Amino acid sequence: MNYYKLKFVNTLSGGAGGKAKRYKVEILKKYRSDQGLLAHELVHVQAWYVGLALCLLAGVAASWYWHWLCMVPAAAVAWSNQDIAYRWKWYRKWIEVVAYRKQLKVGYGNGIKYLNADFAVKALMHKYGFDMSEEEAEEALGL
Repeated sequence: MNYYKLKFVNTLSGGAGGKAKRYKVEILKKYRSDQGLLAHELVHVQAWYVGLALCLLAGVAASWYWHWLCMVPAAAVAWSNQDIAYRWKWYRKWIEVVAYRKQLKVGYGNGIKYLNADFAVKALMHKYGFDMSEEEAEEALGL
């Protein structure tokens, strides 16, 4: 059983090839065989699960220490942890760098690597508003 739900779609907003929201991943049909893109999106799904677990653990600890109703806001924050964390530019930058590194490591799959990392460098420079230079993006990706 997978820990994510994968759906192939015809279009995505913002010119993206893939999108992850909580445990759901959407990838453009033309990238169906791109294992690196799937790996990139799964980094976001895994990060959501980590946030979910941490928030729920904090809620259990708070409800044990204070009152059981502490679980209500903890559960709400746990479900939305990705939306909350993405508001912090440092977190968004970190998770995108981790996701692109994973994508570059995996490549298309079956041992076939991407021809170059230009797409990842350009995305970090322009797509997310990180204001990174080309050198900063390459250094972040370990190139």
